[in-house]
Amino acid sequence: MKEYIKIVVVAVVAGLLSGSIVALVGGNKSQPLGGSTADNWDVGGNLTVTGTAAITGAVTQTGAATFSGAVTATGGATSLATTSVEGFTQGANACTLTDANGGTYSLTQGEMLNCSFFTFAAGGAGHEIVALTLPATSTWTTLLPNAGDSRRWFYSAENLAAATTTTVTLGTGIDIIAYTTADDVIDGLEYAQITCWRKTNTDVVCLTSEILAAD
Repeated sequence: MKEYIKIVVVAVVAGLLSGSIVALVGGNKSQPLGGSTADNWDVGGNLTVTGTAAITGAVTQTGAATFSGAVTATGGATSLATTSVEGFTQGANACTLTDANGGTYSLTQGEMLNCSFFTFAAGGAGHEIVALTLPATSTWTTLLPNAGDSRRWFYSAENLAAATTTTVTLGTGIDIIAYTTADDVIDGLEYAQITCWRKTNTDVVCLTSEILAAD
């Protein structure tokens, strides 16, 4: 019996040193940092991955999933990855911009990355004409890094006077398109939806549309 216990202890220590131990305790499965497995996992409890998980097969998730970092899904060189959900909530923070003097407000990649909804704080005469300028596409390395990537934002002028105008203004490398003429000019108390796509030549095309309050 002592010899058997000794063998087990040696095996566990060796596994810990090699970083290849995968623990299955009470239905919970933990994947060590930097570890990987080619086996099929049937986890009846909680799965905690402390490193990067590279999964080449299908994933079936029946409970809630929480991710604190970025999630990337790709279908390979010849196909797109598809995601089917019953309910989908999208978006990041609602951010208030401050532009005390009116004129030009230049958005940054960080603001566009972390915010899905923009609005200006209420202001006086300095807000009569605002140019909401999109950043140069050379800075969109994280925001829309790949050709075909897209993202959508909403802009609200609800805090600004009716006589105010906000013009969605292009940065270097951006093409702005719209459904109608002057759709890039947003009157006070109104809204805009801005959707951008990365083109194959690294430029970005942004569709902007003015939206009116319906009530």
